[in-house]
Amino acid sequence: MALLNRVVWIFSSPGRVFDDIREGRAPWWQPWLVISVVFVIFGMLAMPIQIAVTELNVNNMDLDALDKQIEMMKKFGWVQVILTPIGMLLFGLIAAGLSYILVTILSSYANFKKWFSLTLYATIVSSLSQIISTIAVRAKGIDSIESVEDSMLTVSLSFLAPESAGTLLKALFGSIEFFSIWALVLIGMGLMRIFGMGRGQAVACVIPLWLISVVMAWVGMAASGMG
Repeated sequence: MALLNRVVWIFSSPGRVFDDIREGRAPWWQPWLVISVVFVIFGMLAMPIQIAVTELNVNNMDLDALDKQIEMMKKFGWVQVILTPIGMLLFGLIAAGLSYILVTILSSYANFKKWFSLTLYATIVSSLSQIISTIAVRAKGIDSIESVEDSMLTVSLSFLAPESAGTLLKALFGSIEFFSIWALVLIGMGLMRIFGMGRGQAVACVIPLWLISVVMAWVGMAASGMG
C-alpha cells in the first residue's frame, strides 16, 4: 500500500516521497517493480504498432525478408518485452552510477541506493510520455499508421530538428520533452531535500544525468538505424 501511495505522491506530493527515500523507507526495487510492470504491459500493447511500422518498409525490403521479419516479431517480440525490465535496470544503473560521481562530490550525505531510488521514482513520471503515446495511437487505430510519425505521439521538440539532422541532434531535441523535464525537476528537488544540496548544486547534478540520457537515446537511435 505504501508503494502505491508513493506512486501517487510522486505526482501530487513529491516531498513525501523524498522524505521516505531519505529515511530509508523507499528502497530502489519498489519503483523499479512499478516501472517494469507498466513497461511490460504497454510493451505488449505497442507490439502491433511496431509491426505496423515495420510493414511500412514494403517498398524498401524484399517481400520474403519483410515477411520473415514480421513473423519473427510476432513470435518472439514478447521475449523482448519481458526482458525490458532487465535492460531498464542495467541502463538505469549505468546512468545513475555515472551521475552519482558528482553527487558524492557535492554532498556529504550521498548514498547510491537513495540516489538510484530517486532517479527511478522520477522515471515513473517520464514514462508517462510513452504510455500516453501508446494509448493515443491504439485508440486511433493501427490501420491509421501510414508513416513513422503516425506511430507515435510526442510532446518533445523533436519536430524542430532539421530533416538532414544527425541522430545526435535528433536525440538532443527529443530529450526536451514535457515529462522528461518534469522528471529532471523532481530529481533536482529530491537532491535538495534528501542530500541537503543547494539549488545550484542540484542543477549541476541534473545536467550530467540529462546528457547521459541524450547519449543513450543517440546510441539507441544509431543502433536501430533511425535518422
